[in-house]
Amino acid sequence: MSNNSGSAEAGLKSIPIKTPESIQAGANAGIIQGYEDGTFRPKGQATRAETATMLVNLLKLIPGVRELVEPYL
Repeated sequence: MSNNSGSAEAGLKSIPIKTPESIQAGANAGIIQGYEDGTFRPKGQATRAETATMLVNLLKLIPGVRELVEPYL
């Protein structure tokens, strides 16, 4: 998963229609992103780095936390 800023929809082209709304909501919020090749691999296993990226993206949504984590990114 890419931690570059970009369109959530661009990286999630391969999400099947039956994917739970929670995945799409996470993408819309900027928590998860697709891979650089424009795919999303719902059956793949996230690496430690990908998991860390998702956690940081989630933390940045909490008021006041973004300012705390931004200097370390």
